[in-house]
Amino acid sequence: MKMARIKGFLTLNPGAIFIIVFSALIFTCAYLLIAGNANTSSIDSVAVLAYCFLTAGVILQAAGFIRAKALGDRV
Repeated sequence: MKMARIKGFLTLNPGAIFIIVFSALIFTCAYLLIAGNANTSSIDSVAVLAYCFLTAGVILQAAGFIRAKALGDRV
């Protein structure tokens, strides 16, 4: 039953996974900065990757919203 609910949620919100990954990567960046990691280029790379995931997630969320509106689903 839980898998069906998760699948239904992801069908309505296709960008949710990307936004969750973005959140995890941003928290990773924050941890690395707080820990005093001297290699800032790796932190920059993780931050760029995180914002790529955010962009993909927002685009997919917008597409899902438009698709739901076109199908007449309650959004």
